[in-house]
Formats: sequence, structure tokens, C-alpha cells
Amino acid sequence: MLVATAGAIPWLFAAAQSRPVAAVALFHGLCHQLPEKTLCIGGVAMLVCSRCAGIYAGVALGALVPAPRSWCPASRQLLLAAALPLLADVILQATGMIPILHATRLATGALAGWVASALLFAWLRLERSRAERSAANPISRGGDA
Repeated sequence: MLVATAGAIPWLFAAAQSRPVAAVALFHGLCHQLPEKTLCIGGVAMLVCSRCAGIYAGVALGALVPAPRSWCPASRQLLLAAALPLLADVILQATGMIPILHATRLATGALAGWVASALLFAWLRLERSRAERSAANPISRGGDA
């Protein structure tokens, strides 16, 4: 729940239309906060750019909706598949091939954030399950019977 709350922080401040100086300074260490790449809600800029806002939302969602454990063996491929659209968006916007589009920045950030977070929590559930099975079966741990 802590990760979901942390991922929601920029959105909570945006909903409250609040930009406390301390929060701006904290998030500035994590995000460039360039005005042209930052969403405004009710005329107040978010604490992070639209791509980071998507990543934060995705991380929060991944904590609440983890991936199925069956995805764990393919986690590297899934992370790469989620990172490629984000990377393409970064390159296309940086080279001026496409304009700065908040929708694609949010979507690609959310996808990458969700996949990373959802896989992390799937792995944690898988490892907890393995540890519980091992504790329940001392013979499989190599213990004395």
C-alpha cells in the first residue's frame, strides 16, 4: 500500500491544486519539471512532467494490480516491451519528429511504470509463496526428518 500511496502523491497534489515549495524541490530532484512537458490541472502545474506522472500512476497501479505470477519467467522481455514505446516517444519528441503530446507521454509512462511495478509485486508474491512452501516442508529444505 505504501508504493501505491507514493505513486499517487503527484496526482494527489494535482487534485488539490497544490504545489508546496518542499514538494516542488523534492520532485525537482526526480523530474526536470519543464513547463512545456508538464500538465496543468485547474491552472496549476503538476509536480512532475506528464511522462513522470504516467510512471507514478503506473507504479501505483502495479502495486494494487500485480501481474500474474506466470509472467515472472518472461519479466525481462515484458520490461523491454513496455520500455520500447516509452523510448520511442522520448526519441521522437526529442528529435522534433512529433510534438510534445501529453497523452503519449502519460500512456507510455503508465505502461512502463505498471509493468515494472506489477512484475516486482508478482515476483514478491512468488518468492513469498516459495518461502512458505519451504517452511511447511522441512524435507525439501534438506533438514532432518
